[in-house]
Amino acid sequence: MTVLLVAFSLLAGVLLGLMVLWPWSAVFPVLACSLVAGFIFQRQAVFVFVLGFALANAAVNQRLNNRLAPSADRGTIVVTGVVASMPRKLPGAYRFEFRLLSTAATRELPERLVVSWYRNELAPAPGEIWQLGLRLRAPRGGVNPGSFDYEGWLFRKNIGATAYVDNNADNCKLADDGKVSSRWLAFRYRLARRLKQYPVKPEWHGLVNGLALGDRRDISEKQWQVLRATGTVHLMAISGLHIGIAAAVGGVSGAALWMLMPVLNRRLARRDMTLMAGFTIAVAYALLAGLSLPTRRALIMLLSIGISLWWRRSASVGQGMALALIVILLLDPLAAAEPGFWLSFGAVASLLLVLSGRASKTAWWRGFLRAQAGVFVGLLPVTLAVFALSAPAGLVANLIFIPLFTICLVPMILVSVAAALTGFDGLAASVLKLVGEIFALSWPWLEWLAANIPPLTFSSSRFQFVLLAAVGTVYLLAPGWPGRWLGLFMFLPILLPIQESLPAGAARIVFLDVGQGLAVVVETATHLMVYDPGPRYGSGTDAASRTVIPYLVSRGKRKVDLIMVSHGDSDHSGGLSSLRNAYPGARIMAGGGDRQPAATDPCMRGQHWLWDGVEFQVLHPDGPKWQGNDASCVLLIRTAVGSALLVGDIQEPAENYLLDTLGQTDVVLVAHHGSATSSSEAWVSVLCARLAVVSSAYRNRWGFPKPEVVGRWRSTGAEVLNTGHSGAISVVLPASGSLQRARKSRSDSLPVWRIAEEELYPTDRENAAFEVSGFGPGAVSCREFDTS
Repeated sequence: MTVLLVAFSLLAGVLLGLMVLWPWSAVFPVLACSLVAGFIFQRQAVFVFVLGFALANAAVNQRLNNRLAPSADRGTIVVTGVVASMPRKLPGAYRFEFRLLSTAATRELPERLVVSWYRNELAPAPGEIWQLGLRLRAPRGGVNPGSFDYEGWLFRKNIGATAYVDNNADNCKLADDGKVSSRWLAFRYRLARRLKQYPVKPEWHGLVNGLALGDRRDISEKQWQVLRATGTVHLMAISGLHIGIAAAVGGVSGAALWMLMPVLNRRLARRDMTLMAGFTIAVAYALLAGLSLPTRRALIMLLSIGISLWWRRSASVGQGMALALIVILLLDPLAAAEPGFWLSFGAVASLLLVLSGRASKTAWWRGFLRAQAGVFVGLLPVTLAVFALSAPAGLVANLIFIPLFTICLVPMILVSVAAALTGFDGLAASVLKLVGEIFALSWPWLEWLAANIPPLTFSSSRFQFVLLAAVGTVYLLAPGWPGRWLGLFMFLPILLPIQESLPAGAARIVFLDVGQGLAVVVETATHLMVYDPGPRYGSGTDAASRTVIPYLVSRGKRKVDLIMVSHGDSDHSGGLSSLRNAYPGARIMAGGGDRQPAATDPCMRGQHWLWDGVEFQVLHPDGPKWQGNDASCVLLIRTAVGSALLVGDIQEPAENYLLDTLGQTDVVLVAHHGSATSSSEAWVSVLCARLAVVSSAYRNRWGFPKPEVVGRWRSTGAEVLNTGHSGAISVVLPASGSLQRARKSRSDSLPVWRIAEEELYPTDRENAAFEVSGFGPGAVSCREFDTS
């Protein structure tokens, strides 16, 4: 078999293994049978395919068995471990990876954790051994359409649990770890701190350290947004481009030494000296970057081609790519679950297709432009499938910034690092100062492109559409094929996806999973509003930028008509600034009395409007006598078939005031996240909800929703769903017909790493008083209360 066929068969098997999880009792017999069949029928590709499937299943099972189960969440446990990453400084906290050392207390715990240490004056350093009291949590993340998959990221990083430090425990540093990996990490950490001491403005520290050491902790969220919007994120991931530059710098240096030192002329051919120096610098740069997955991919590809050249064997870039693919998948089958895996190999494959047979026939600048366009088109299916957007600005940005990084920035940073390591501080300072000035001159151009060329978005990641677009990419880029422009039609399903359109008179209500807070998106046929933009987080980000805006982008929504903030508490209004900046044309209304956010119109009883046949009515507050939580905006949404009530954080006094106004309501937001100060017996019985939605964080410290509150809603036949368990919850109030069961994001799609909803709260499921099918009548009739 050719190396290309082996690579393709192995990749296909790994992909199937990542999508279909089999027990080992089934995998081993199939693997054995395929081995026999492969040799008997001379179909070794079948065996390679099954081998890939088995390896992927083994890796997935190992990762799943090495993570903390939700049922094993416990109180504080004192453990000993090593700080295994460069700690990231957050507002009021440090966050770092922690590798547990084997003790009796850690025998049944995952080896690697992500630890947050709040209110701590001591800065843990990489390679230090600490004794910490930790409160462990299963590796759970929010599940929302269009948002970052934190659970998937933890799975790919082999993180088995998250934790935060209990400051009441006996936390202390014990020693420094003597392992080579820990010492090297500590060395990189010290070098990163040293580079910050040179005369570079603080806003460029993250970019400099990112290019020098792969240390991107100090790149701001605003800078990441610019990089994503301009398609230049790849410039900050030390991968093929950077390793290639390092090899080129090393090769030129080696050739110069060969000419200047006669002793080398007699012992080595110039090509061998060039290869040795180039590979040495490339390996050194990869080690400085921490041998991340993109770095390893690039290094393996470079070494595979270089070894062939060293032994005077012909080797193409395509063969080198295939060999690198085989080695990477054999060492780590789960690499195929990484977006960067597809981006890097997709970029190389696109270049091969575009430049194959053409490089010698065109001017260099035409080849460069063709290569840029080819990579953009080639990566379009991947970027749309993974990120739900692509950046047309990258066509312009990369034309400028790839040469800038290739010719100037990366070589200059490599020189400055070498100068810093060898004691030439003056040279390092001068070079880094110039690097900072280049960033200061060029970055505004990136910001202008990000602001003026919007990203291309879509809302469907169906596998068949992505596969069709990938075939279209090959058809467009492959040389010599007739009618290549027909490949454009294969992109139509992914670029113009079939949306779940709403007819006039219907409304979709989506309760997003934002942790301990609230964010709700309400859509009609042609209008959209956001009820509460969600909380601000301790990391300095907020729910609007992390969840609400990505959801709207994934839905292809470029306009928000109304932002309604129930009241000014930060768990409801923390994302207002981000949402206001993203949708400056939206009208903003807010309640809260003395907590009403600034620069907003007051939310008052009597306000009502009609959007596409759907009625919206503000029921509360009705004057300044209401303050705090009880001054929350209460919004009633009604179609011809159903109704929904959004109530913010109102408590029992406001509930009692509204009892005469309300009757049976199909969908109700449970007030104040399920606190015992709300959802009185009278309120629950009068509303007689078919679905009660709680927006609260998983296992939050307040114990929301309170068990008595959940029981009260269930006693009237309501189905109670919690975003902390179910992820984003979507309900459609139709214009005609009957109400259907709510859709839960955690259950809608179940990749192998996703924690199932039943695992998060099995006790609640077992003790549920009622099984409600869809939004049919409740199991128990609602009681009539004397509210006089």
